[in-house]
Amino acid sequence: MICSLLAACGPGDPLATTSDVDQSGAPSLDPQPDAPLQAEPSAPWFATVAARIAASEYAFQPSEAGHRAWNRAGRVQVVGALDGVSLAGRDDLSLATVAWGRDGSLQPFAPDSAGTGACQDPDLLDTAGLCLPRFERRAAQLTEWWHNSAVGLQQGWDLQIAPPGDGPLLIDVDVDRPVRGAGSTLTFDGRVLWTYGGVAAWDADGRDLPASLSPRPGGLRVTVDDADARWPITVDPLLTASDWTVDGTESYESFGEAVAGVGDVDGDGYEDVLVGAPEYDGAVGYNAGRVLLYRG
Repeated sequence: MICSLLAACGPGDPLATTSDVDQSGAPSLDPQPDAPLQAEPSAPWFATVAARIAASEYAFQPSEAGHRAWNRAGRVQVVGALDGVSLAGRDDLSLATVAWGRDGSLQPFAPDSAGTGACQDPDLLDTAGLCLPRFERRAAQLTEWWHNSAVGLQQGWDLQIAPPGDGPLLIDVDVDRPVRGAGSTLTFDGRVLWTYGGVAAWDADGRDLPASLSPRPGGLRVTVDDADARWPITVDPLLTASDWTVDGTESYESFGEAVAGVGDVDGDGYEDVLVGAPEYDGAVGYNAGRVLLYRG
């Protein structure tokens, strides 16, 4: 029954009904013309059902490869395992936290267990009315966690004890492709443009801590100024994929070397974009080039 599956209605709900019975206790097969018509399910009930179904799509489920989830917004499959997290779909990407600590005294992150853990959000429920657990890779003093949602894929860390040494807290993550950018946002090269940013950090009192991102050989580094922090602390960046991608039609045409927004050219209410391919040959000639208009 839908009500019991979704835990969204009770005895007074229009869908929580029971069979009529006769004097012997057996179900009655006769129509009941005098019984009042049942009301249609309420709009709030439908809204609750729809929200829980949508949330359930992002839940991590056990699989042979580890724990698997689908991210509809990014159109990628997420697989969490003891050795890291990988994404597959429009483009493949792998990330794994490998070290943390202070400059000159980094210690390796070697998780001893992995699986679902704490609730991603106590208000984010599945069709059974249960919270959606995040995926975790756990070690003694550090837990790396992943929160999958329509907003994107959040990678975060809960750190229990301040590491020894001087200087800011550092967290190193291996990424299987070139990383560009610095400060608040990084991008990962590939068929799909991955954006890694929105990094935030806070201490046990909920006080914000300055945090930044930078490329490093083989991946990226998160830097947190924890000089005045009260431990434990949490660090939380966000990984998102581009909504739209397009490929060129020739090798070595430098497609996308120049990109420009040009406003709403065709008057359809959506802004359009020009993409250049300066070394395009086609039928015109060697490196004749071309510019393509993509309508919003």
